[in-house]
Amino acid sequence: MRAAPAITARVLLGIAAALLLTALAPALVGWRADVVLSGSMAPGLQPGDVVVSSPTSAADVPIGAVALVENPARPGTTLVHRVVARSADGALTTRGDANPVADAMPVPPTAVRALPRLSVPYVGLPALWWRTGNLRALALTLLAGTVLGALAARGRSPQLSHLGDPTADGKATASDPGGPDAARATPCGHRRGRRHGRYRGARRDWPGVARVVRRPPSAHLQRR
Repeated sequence: MRAAPAITARVLLGIAAALLLTALAPALVGWRADVVLSGSMAPGLQPGDVVVSSPTSAADVPIGAVALVENPARPGTTLVHRVVARSADGALTTRGDANPVADAMPVPPTAVRALPRLSVPYVGLPALWWRTGNLRALALTLLAGTVLGALAARGRSPQLSHLGDPTADGKATASDPGGPDAARATPCGHRRGRRHGRYRGARRDWPGVARVVRRPPSAHLQRR
């Protein structure tokens, strides 16, 4: 049960990382990612969602499709609205799905930038909060991410010091002579050493058994 918070933290961080990767990876192939700033396309797109779009031209945008265009009412910003009409000169009329009326200013063909292909929810919320000055929500998100990271790191420190250690299977090494086999061998070696010191003719016929042969002193044989 103690590992449950760490597992939960890893799952949440994994989901966040996957969403972020999904939103940013398409840029590697020339696509773009834009944060939705308003609810004009609700319920399909919500503020804080990230729209991933592929480059296109006005001629390739059919009526009824959602397009990313330069906002004619606010130069320097973009607009993700649905195309509802096309004029004879190629200008597009757009409208947000949540708006009751179409946008007042038509979009010239040169202002069409991309066709949205994918929307990733929630990933753009920090950028939205920063842009709108909602620093409290941004700080709470950063705090929550820090806590989740700490929990995930805490759960990734199991006691694995015995892995890869040759003493784990009972074999002693030069740096650790205290294994079970060494504990059994030390007394035998000590006794064997004493026998060799007492009887010069001690020898071993098979492992683990010492056979002692007494040799009479040569001086005693000479006297007799």
